[in-house]
Amino acid sequence: MAKPRRWPSPAAASASAVLPAPGGARRRVIRSVLIRASSARWLGKAVKIADPAGTASAYGEDQARVQACATALGLSYVCNSKKAECETELLPGYTDRATDFEKAVGVGASYSIYSGAAHAEL
Repeated sequence: MAKPRRWPSPAAASASAVLPAPGGARRRVIRSVLIRASSARWLGKAVKIADPAGTASAYGEDQARVQACATALGLSYVCNSKKAECETELLPGYTDRATDFEKAVGVGASYSIYSGAAHAEL
């Protein structure tokens, strides 16, 4: 019987943001802004479902705060329901980021270990 495929978690996919990237520190900052933008977008969606009268800013970082941060850093930034883009870089999906993390670490099981720890499934 084949083992069911585990989908990448946001936590495991976010690990790729701290790995060295071509372009250096600026590219890591851009990826960080993109991950924050994605988190803010998902937070907004969750708040609409769980607390229709509430605002995302009452629960965490909302799109306006991410926009203010990007502007303060002098970065061009777009985040809407279709995409998150900063300085012409788009945020890759969770699977792509988790795969990049495994390649960078050089250990095929690194995603499973990181994901298991993030979800307390060890």
